[in-house]
Amino acid sequence: MNIHEKSTTELDKILNQTDTIGLDAYLSENTLKKHETAAELLSAHIETTGQKKKDVIARSCISEQYGYQLLNGSKKTTDRDKLLGLCIAAGLSIKQTDRALKMSEFSPLYSKIDRDAVIMLCMNHGIQSVIKVNEELDKRGIKILNLNAD
Repeated sequence: MNIHEKSTTELDKILNQTDTIGLDAYLSENTLKKHETAAELLSAHIETTGQKKKDVIARSCISEQYGYQLLNGSKKTTDRDKLLGLCIAAGLSIKQTDRALKMSEFSPLYSKIDRDAVIMLCMNHGIQSVIKVNEELDKRGIKILNLNAD
């Protein structure tokens, strides 16, 4: 189980049972590395699941050039919707998506916010098309994901 699969509660419990002798092992196994980014998280997931970046970018409705720049880390978005679009298109879980959002200093998905609740429901049902997510949002009169280039 890697760091992204462990809950904060689990990590807190492990840390509580760790002494100074085991601290280095805890740090190497259970903390984020300074260089780790949302782009790396997304790219690793895409590779692990055998997807093609081109297909993920197409499902995200982000321009191909901009999508590649976001995935390879040469550009960072200042727009939560664009990162959400890539997370949805790559098929990340809600937990993984929240991690990517936090890494990029965006708020995680929150089920008490109607827009986030619709997105979460779609993700829970394996919807990887931003167009379909936007259709569900639009049906309910909720602001759709804006995926125009920065």
